[in-house]
Amino acid sequence: MGFIPGKKKELMEIDDLFESISAFSFNKKILKEGVSSIDISGTSTFSKKKLPNDKYFILHHTAGRMDAAGVVRILNNRGLGVQWVIDREGKLYQTLPTGNKGAHVAHIGRSAPKDLSNSTSQGVEIVANDDTDILIKQCKTALLLIKKLGYSLSNIYGHGEVSTNKMLAEGKTCKAYATKYWNTPENQLPDIDTTLNTNVDDKKDNKPTDKKDNESTDKKDNESKNSDLKKNDTFCKCLSDEKNKTSNWIFSDAVKKCDPNTPIETAIALAKLCSTNDNTENQNKSILDLSITDFFGKTLKEERLRKNIEKIKKIL
Repeated sequence: MGFIPGKKKELMEIDDLFESISAFSFNKKILKEGVSSIDISGTSTFSKKKLPNDKYFILHHTAGRMDAAGVVRILNNRGLGVQWVIDREGKLYQTLPTGNKGAHVAHIGRSAPKDLSNSTSQGVEIVANDDTDILIKQCKTALLLIKKLGYSLSNIYGHGEVSTNKMLAEGKTCKAYATKYWNTPENQLPDIDTTLNTNVDDKKDNKPTDKKDNESTDKKDNESKNSDLKKNDTFCKCLSDEKNKTSNWIFSDAVKKCDPNTPIETAIALAKLCSTNDNTENQNKSILDLSITDFFGKTLKEERLRKNIEKIKKIL
């Protein structure tokens, strides 16, 4: 569900109701005041454990360029997890459920506080080859996130400051940005600061490449995107067909039939994208009803579900 101007309070209330129905929360487009985020936490396979003490915040870089989904895939393969990702456009992604512990810092040393650990910190992976590849607009997003989460400046660290197995400069640029602009009004935060680095935009930073190479890369990217879209369209159609077969369908059973290799949380995230295929009022209503009443089948307590559905419909 996207952000609706003037409806932030209502959206937050709906989100709370969803969370009371299950541990899964729908995509939330606003984090407190002013910080837009895209929730892809359902694609993380990291263990769902609560963060015991949310005291510190760690600035990482990814040591490579990929999209946010790619970052999560790499973390999944390594058995790791981080709460946030900022892509090359400066867009913010939530990659673990709210309040969950990650696994993003190790080999603690250097100037790290003795109590700094995965149990006392959140982290953000900023997509960049190294600290010299960071874009200032990414640092701006990081600072907005840090301020909205309520950390003090003294508890913000670059990964290289605290982990002995990382490059000392990791996180340095965005830590410097946060320090320099900590007291600057949000609407005055700059996207460019050549005193911190001269990176402005990828298109200007990238070295010229052969036109044929670019065309080949673009073709591969388009083929990959088309393949993903086709796969999701097929998945959506299959779910719709399964739902139409019976009024007592169970989402998890439908997923097993439509794509048995997809984890249930990933399937929920994919299924919610089906709502973007048709913007008519009736279609949106049926998808809203589907997302509330049918995603979790008979695994919910009926009375609790009924009351929360009525509350959500009144809000809407």
